[in-house]
Amino acid sequence: MAARTAVALWPDNASMHHLLAQSLSRLRAWEEAVEARQASIRAGYDGENQTWLLLAGDQLNLGDTLVAAATLDSADARARTDAGRTATRAMRAALASGPNRNEPQ
Repeated sequence: MAARTAVALWPDNASMHHLLAQSLSRLRAWEEAVEARQASIRAGYDGENQTWLLLAGDQLNLGDTLVAAATLDSADARARTDAGRTATRAMRAALASGPNRNEPQ
């Protein structure tokens, strides 16, 4: 996978970790996607709260609702726009509504 090569070549580049996480998530490799998203955050990737929302989604796909809820708290704290806050709160409401969360396509 090209994204893995990019991370190996530029391990300090937050965007490369983000691209790897996106690829892994699309492949439903959620454990690895979580690790790559966390690496992008540690490296300074700033997609406002979007990165945190994506991380919460991967955590939900792993069935880790408590960690996902904490991640949503982080997403809400980082939202700089009304749209970002609305997206975070909508995801939290869906999480709170119970086990009927959206299944991956």
